[in-house]
Amino acid sequence: MGSGDDQASEKKFDPTPRRLQKLREQGNVPKSRDLAQLATFIAGVSFLITGGNYIWERLLSMFRNLWGAIALRNLGEMGTGFIIEHSIKNVALVIVPLLLFTALSAIVLDGLQVGFNFSTESIGFKPERLNPFQNLKQIFTIAKVVELLKELIKVATLAFVAWRTIGKHFTDLFGLLNASSIAGVAEIMKAILMDFTTSAVLALLVIALADLFFQRFDFTRKNRMTMKDMVDEMKESEGDPYMKAKRRQMARQMTQRRQIANLPEADFITTNPSKIAVAIKYTSGEMSAPKVIAKGGDAFAWRIIQVGKEHGIPIIENIPLARALYKLVKVEQEVPPELYRAVAEILLFVYQVRGKAKFR
Repeated sequence: MGSGDDQASEKKFDPTPRRLQKLREQGNVPKSRDLAQLATFIAGVSFLITGGNYIWERLLSMFRNLWGAIALRNLGEMGTGFIIEHSIKNVALVIVPLLLFTALSAIVLDGLQVGFNFSTESIGFKPERLNPFQNLKQIFTIAKVVELLKELIKVATLAFVAWRTIGKHFTDLFGLLNASSIAGVAEIMKAILMDFTTSAVLALLVIALADLFFQRFDFTRKNRMTMKDMVDEMKESEGDPYMKAKRRQMARQMTQRRQIANLPEADFITTNPSKIAVAIKYTSGEMSAPKVIAKGGDAFAWRIIQVGKEHGIPIIENIPLARALYKLVKVEQEVPPELYRAVAEILLFVYQVRGKAKFR
């Protein structure tokens, strides 16, 4: 008993598509924050490089306009409001495009990782988040330990890249002491920063990709399902097997009651002799062919025979015909042409016995 319970509670099944869809609707998806941060950083650097002239021109324009206005008018007359408003306007023309570009990059990379998904459940208020003991337990999870190791690796990697870059450009850095112009210093610093940035991005990209694979592995591990979870999900998605069987039984009983109600209209019942019973009805001029109005096997076959006897319906034992009708013809469906002859012979016999001349 205990062993069975342990097996039922053991999480050994990967999450099903339905389970993954529910988690996605809750905003719970496997993704690497490092990859999104790296994309933001790359986007910011790219914007600064490609839009460097634009940024420089905006800043120079701001200072020229301010100093020009100050030279033409008294500073007290201008007031600090004008200076602040003018400065904010020009800085915003630089900062806002940068922020929009980096934010868009992060959104696009998130979409590439897990597809575009918007959910408000993950940002909703949850009282359990205020529980200090719950938060304390989460500090010592595998994911938190991996997160700490990852941050240490990132710091060590950046330190190594910086040391390597300084060593590579040591002569250039030493030459800055004898640089004759600001332009020359800027060119050397730009080359060093570009080398450091490129190496750092490549190293951090490797770490971020490794983190993405770990996040997906950890997501699958944390959301594994027990046998009970699988059964519960099956019940939820397809209905409780017991209730489905109950509904099928009720539908079968209703169908059988309807067949029994129509049984007095039958012209004859053919049997197997007791395992199968099929009731046939034919009304000349109204039907193009005889049709089955009731059929059943085993217990229901026995009931058809008993009700037929109660209403004086002829019971004809014809094993091949009974089997063929039971297998090929549904209730309220006409007899197929290949069985016309066999059915017609029985109908003719029944009418002769009853002294009726319906068949012509």
